[in-house]
Amino acid sequence: LPRVMVSGVEISNLNKVEAKKRLEIEFANKPNLVQVFYRGQVLTETTALSKSYDFGWAVEQAWGLGRSRNLLTKIKERVNMFFRPRSIDLPINYDSDALDGMISKVVARTNQDGVAAKIVVNGAGEIRIEPGSDGLMVDEEVLRKLIVTNLALPGIHSVETPTKVESMAIDSTRVNEALAIANRWKGKNLRIFRNDYSYSLPAEDIFKLIGLTDEPLNTNEMDRILGIIKSNIETEAKNAVFNIDQDK
Repeated sequence: LPRVMVSGVEISNLNKVEAKKRLEIEFANKPNLVQVFYRGQVLTETTALSKSYDFGWAVEQAWGLGRSRNLLTKIKERVNMFFRPRSIDLPINYDSDALDGMISKVVARTNQDGVAAKIVVNGAGEIRIEPGSDGLMVDEEVLRKLIVTNLALPGIHSVETPTKVESMAIDSTRVNEALAIANRWKGKNLRIFRNDYSYSLPAEDIFKLIGLTDEPLNTNEMDRILGIIKSNIETEAKNAVFNIDQDK
């Protein structure tokens, strides 16, 4: 039927054998290559990514267009194809582990950690909020879909790395409460102890625990402190050891 395509390759008015041959020749003459860019720089490409195509399945799907279902459906489908070409997606098998490695490489070269806003004491002894900066993250799910979509096309293709902002914006409704808490702890220490172990938090470290986003507690800082404390007080369980004195 007219205006039938598989992955951008037109196979209109061809029989199954001819259509499959057309696809094989097109991909042989235009080997697939996908390059991933970020701000004009190539971060990775699919040169070493193994892949294979199922041309036969795609041709069977294309051949069935306008030939199945009842008569009215066939007529409607064939008429529509004169106005809108029908495209069949080409099935592809690829090395998913290698693709994961490519995406990890892009992430390592693109992601930028955000800096959270924090409460500090300035030179005049006043408590104030020091603004942070947003982070940048690769949208890995979208990037994977873009690469796989372009892997199924003949020729060389470029993909711009999709990113999303990791917001470090201050929650304005939390500011007054956070500053009030900080002022109450100004010049004070918090002592955490167990048996002979003691850990002290100066006011500056307490300020870091006060959340300035939609969370009242900075969980990252809390996890860091708990990690220090746990490493000093937790011990591994040991089996009991019995010493036997044979002379008694």
